[in-house]
Amino acid sequence: RGPRRTFGGPLRIPCDVRYTSDEFTVEYIQRSPYVLVWRLSLVVLLLAVTIFIAFLVPSLFVFMSILVIVLLIAVGLIIINYVDDIYILSNKRIFDIQRKFIIFYEDRIEVEYKNIRDIQVNVPNVIEYALNIGDVRVQTPGNSPDVIFDGVANPFALQDKIYFLKDYKEKTDKAKEKNERKEQLYNWFGNVVTVLEKKATHKGVPDLQLLDFYTAAERARAFGMKVVFMGEDSS
Repeated sequence: RGPRRTFGGPLRIPCDVRYTSDEFTVEYIQRSPYVLVWRLSLVVLLLAVTIFIAFLVPSLFVFMSILVIVLLIAVGLIIINYVDDIYILSNKRIFDIQRKFIIFYEDRIEVEYKNIRDIQVNVPNVIEYALNIGDVRVQTPGNSPDVIFDGVANPFALQDKIYFLKDYKEKTDKAKEKNERKEQLYNWFGNVVTVLEKKATHKGVPDLQLLDFYTAAERARAFGMKVVFMGEDSS
């Protein structure tokens, strides 16, 4: 079991993440579309210039046509790399999956909510503030790598969502631990009762019928038991 998200566009490469028995996907987080526009801006500009030169200078048409094909391939790779860089929020962990050029490289970082120390939001400039874009850094203790949501939309809403999932996970763990303690107590009590029943069955109970009180008490004492006088029959 794992995320249903695939990579590589039409290649539909499955995700290598594997969930635990009670883990499920909460949300997929993609970078803001403005990030894709920014990455494509230079290549698209070069593509437009190349096409213009190809029609302006016929002698360079073949060379410029080859260059156009190369630039189109670059556009496709940039788009696929943008789509394949994704963050996954499950009910237990955060996954940061970064892929390069479809199948040549993959880097993955995962952090459990219980290991989150702090969550910070950074909006570098006024333009990103106006576009509601920012970076969300999920800090972890020690030498563990931090997860950085780079250039995501609605960064403050994402910060609140991660805090909510962290609190939800902590409450779920506490409830699970409490139920496990109850189950252990029930099992222990059941084992004790079973042992006592076996001991009582093995030892047996003496037959005290038709005996006077003192004789019955002596016989019961031989079995490690005690007779308690509750009252007399009126007869």
